[in-house]
Amino acid sequence: MRDLYPALEPYDSGLLDVGDGDQIYWEVCGNPEGKPAVMLHGGPGGGCTAKHRRQWDPERYRIVLFDQRNCGRSLPHASDPATSLAANTTWNLVADMEKLREHLGIERWQVFGGSWGSGLALAYAQRHPDRTSELVLRGIFTLRPKELHWFYQEGASFLFPDLWESYVAPIPQEERGDLMAAFRARLEGDDDEARVAAARAWAQWEAGTITLLPDPELVAEFGEEKLAVCFARIENHYFTHGGWFEPEQLIRDVDKIRHIPAVIVQGRYDSCTPMVTAWELHRAWPEAEFQVVDDAGHASIETGSSRRQTRSREPDDRGDGPHQQQREQRREHQPEQEAHGHVVRVVHADEHPRERHDRRQRQHHPGQRPPDQDERGGGPGRDDRVVAGEGPVVRRRAFGDGDDPAPARPVLPDDRLDDLADDVGDHDARRTRERQRQLAGGRLPGLPEAPQEQPGEDEQARVRAELGEGVQPVGGAQGEVDDVAVHRCGVQSVNDQWTRLYELLGSNASTERPRSGAAESPMAVAPPASGRFQRSGISRVFAAHSG
Repeated sequence: MRDLYPALEPYDSGLLDVGDGDQIYWEVCGNPEGKPAVMLHGGPGGGCTAKHRRQWDPERYRIVLFDQRNCGRSLPHASDPATSLAANTTWNLVADMEKLREHLGIERWQVFGGSWGSGLALAYAQRHPDRTSELVLRGIFTLRPKELHWFYQEGASFLFPDLWESYVAPIPQEERGDLMAAFRARLEGDDDEARVAAARAWAQWEAGTITLLPDPELVAEFGEEKLAVCFARIENHYFTHGGWFEPEQLIRDVDKIRHIPAVIVQGRYDSCTPMVTAWELHRAWPEAEFQVVDDAGHASIETGSSRRQTRSREPDDRGDGPHQQQREQRREHQPEQEAHGHVVRVVHADEHPRERHDRRQRQHHPGQRPPDQDERGGGPGRDDRVVAGEGPVVRRRAFGDGDDPAPARPVLPDDRLDDLADDVGDHDARRTRERQRQLAGGRLPGLPEAPQEQPGEDEQARVRAELGEGVQPVGGAQGEVDDVAVHRCGVQSVNDQWTRLYELLGSNASTERPRSGAAESPMAVAPPASGRFQRSGISRVFAAHSG
């Protein structure tokens, strides 16, 4: 899976006079006949970079980038303290976008914004919904007071106390009750040395906290004087004025854009613009596709976020733009997810790497079947169920009524193993090769061969007495509790008991589906077949051996 598309150069660029003595730099790259898309950078004051061009397929998109007022290659530049920022406001930027769209002869365009760009994208779309074909939003930031207070006054300071000390160092203790105002006094004051010191502290605080893992090169880049002063001045200017928004405006006015296809991408460990804002936008706008990236912070340069953003902009079979079919599938399952909103603890002690990948996909994309499910032997009607005992909750394979038993797991070809190496690392890929050889032989190391003959009545009675009279399997046909399930749940030390459990189940396993009203949900919890299940041998085995 790609992170970014190959590097490319613009085929057209220029400076556009937007009034008030300001000129904005713009450029266009990709396919001149492709679908128009515009990139809104963060900050405000961050400017565009060459990497920003590489988030769209250049064969299919006409990619428009521009540096917002007074930053990047736009003129005049905010690094000059003589440059006035009075005309640099959110609504003037929205007007600049319209002037640029008309200048380029574009009727409608896809609008992408990350961080501050997500707020600007929402503001533009709510002002000009007829000019917005789709929205792709990352790292949601709406400039509400609680969002600003978290990052610039108190909140993120608890996560990064070491970096916080450097951030507040230019501000005397007696002025730290309002850090935004204290920084503004220095950034807009006449003392050049104090301005640069405050700007570097401000800019490097953000650079040091926006990535999931520290990036010293990024921090050093933000310490460059011209970039730091420009960035800090414009950000502080916008934040002091609350972005010129009314309270809760961008989330409050979602009805104006509810009909626009949209994707919201949020890094789970985003310390700069925490996930709560994206979540509140998602709750107000459930029609938009919502994707949480578990291995990402705030920055778009992180692998998890860039993959999701790139994939979100690729057209599907239903037309250009975000995946409408996937959103419809998610909405179908949403009531069931809310009905089962409790936390389910799932044990996966040593599962197959591809199974782990598919499980994570199902967790974040409920209702979607992995595209190669049939290739791996899943077959139609296959889903996931949860068996609930007295102790931990354990996921296992299950089948719908009338489905054939699971075919043997196929051995992955070498090219699939190469893909796995990208997803789960070389170590897991090597382990996958070894386990495939074992699986191809029909068994895993340390597990007994499955019984070849059905046990007699005496043997069944003996096993029933040893494991407990309350054993009641839930759903499925013979063979569902297989070697892989045992290995995955970490109960290899009870092989003999499991072997006898296979014998006990035999052909007498119940095929009754769970009786829960929402049992079709992928995360539905199957109720016990009888009250005795809670003290059955299965429950005791999982409680004792799954940690």
